[in-house]
Amino acid sequence: MKTISVRIILFTVMCLVPFCSFSAVDDDMYDSELRMDNVFHDEARTYYHIIKDNEVEVVRCEAKNTVIPNMVYCKETNRNYQVTRIAYTPRVERFDDLEYHGQFGLDVQSITIPASVTDIDYGPFAPHDNYYEDMSFYPCSYYQLKNIYVAKDNPMFYDIDGVLYKKPGELFFVPCNKTKAGGSYTIDPSTQSLAPYAFCMSKISYLTIPEGEIATIPSYFIYENIGRGSFRRISIPRSVTLIQKDAFRLCYMAASSGYGCEIVVDGSEKGTVIEDASLDCAESVTLGEGVNRVDDYMEFVSEISLPSTLTYLAFVESDESRPHGRQSLNACRRLAVSEDNPVYKSVDNVLFSKDGKTLLRYCGKREGREYEVPEGTVEIAAYAFFVARIEKLYIPSSVTIVKECGIIPYDDYMAPLNTIVCEATIPPTFLTEEIDDIYDYDSYKVSERLPRLTLYVPDESVDAYKSDDIWGKMQVKRMSEMTSSISVGIDSDTQQEKLFNLSGQRISVPSKGMNIVVYPDGTTVKTFNVE
Repeated sequence: MKTISVRIILFTVMCLVPFCSFSAVDDDMYDSELRMDNVFHDEARTYYHIIKDNEVEVVRCEAKNTVIPNMVYCKETNRNYQVTRIAYTPRVERFDDLEYHGQFGLDVQSITIPASVTDIDYGPFAPHDNYYEDMSFYPCSYYQLKNIYVAKDNPMFYDIDGVLYKKPGELFFVPCNKTKAGGSYTIDPSTQSLAPYAFCMSKISYLTIPEGEIATIPSYFIYENIGRGSFRRISIPRSVTLIQKDAFRLCYMAASSGYGCEIVVDGSEKGTVIEDASLDCAESVTLGEGVNRVDDYMEFVSEISLPSTLTYLAFVESDESRPHGRQSLNACRRLAVSEDNPVYKSVDNVLFSKDGKTLLRYCGKREGREYEVPEGTVEIAAYAFFVARIEKLYIPSSVTIVKECGIIPYDDYMAPLNTIVCEATIPPTFLTEEIDDIYDYDSYKVSERLPRLTLYVPDESVDAYKSDDIWGKMQVKRMSEMTSSISVGIDSDTQQEKLFNLSGQRISVPSKGMNIVVYPDGTTVKTFNVE
């Protein structure tokens, strides 16, 4: 009697759950709520929602090998209904120790779709994580769906080896357990297009999209956002000319913890545009010849290779994207740019304009606690050092312009900048009026950060810097006050030290300004000579 009562309670609660059927691509499109009087299930525990007088949609399956019928009988209404669609109902409810993941039971291994089903929402066959509180729980480890079969006479859908397609040739969904964990998968060469959520919480590690008719990678093509993620390499062919926003919703935690994915985009002869596709969730990104525009910020990418054809990076070119992309290249250790690129170049893992006059972006995880801006640099771009993890910054006399927040890193813990040495006799111009309006990020204000910075400038320019609206907020000091425990020059006894200027030329006596002393043990010391 207790068991029967529990089952009745479970069924009652299940029916009262406010399921909502909607398109996963457009969250604003909602159908009517599923209520107790229009939801029922058959003996195989397949749940149906009555949408018309004679039609129903499938909202949940539980049988290990679910076979959806063309027609289903409802005892409550004493009527037969035609099954015409499969709905997306991302709801998770917990009953005692039983957990429901998405709308298909954890034990479902195969689903057979009848000829009567001519409409399927994007994403219904994937496990959903809307209500997970324990982030260490990986639904893909428990989800068993391996095959989706379609009746031969279905006018809208078909399957290739248990993978769901929509006619004439759209890859609709690859079951997440199609391969073993860590396996490889190559999309069928006959595929003409790809659907959103085609890969969701998949166990596939190596995905290859073959050359053919596929021209667009749609939004949410790959979606996995819990745990480490499974994808290790995604290969995009030359036929692809557009990668849409959020195409790769991989786990950003995976990239930042060393379990990220390598994304390789070959690039099309027609040109390939990459929107804000969530490349920042990859650990490595290689863009081939033909890629000409990237709107992505690549925040968590560790290694980046850019081709000669790339002429537009939104986070440095667009006034609209620049503030939002200020954490671009945050995790980058290695930045390579083709020598034939006409717009950009990489100098020791720092992004510059091709002529070297504008420093565009410092890679966040570039090695070294000090950085010396090369002589000849004229401008430091907006947010250029936003993610820099350096303690000391040297600015040459050639720099005349610093754009909004160009030299001030964001976070004290991530970027412990404490000293700036500026050799310009005339203070470089900050191109910003209200610095906190531009840099008010997570309640962090630059005006509060500036007084903690020590700024060394030419002795004769101290007053000019102190009277500047921005430079003057720092602790301005004379370069002659810079001290070093090691004397500059060549020791008269040992004659072993070597002295260089900032251009790397060997000199015999200290020159006025910055010098570099190299000692026998390999130690190098930067010193400043005021004479």
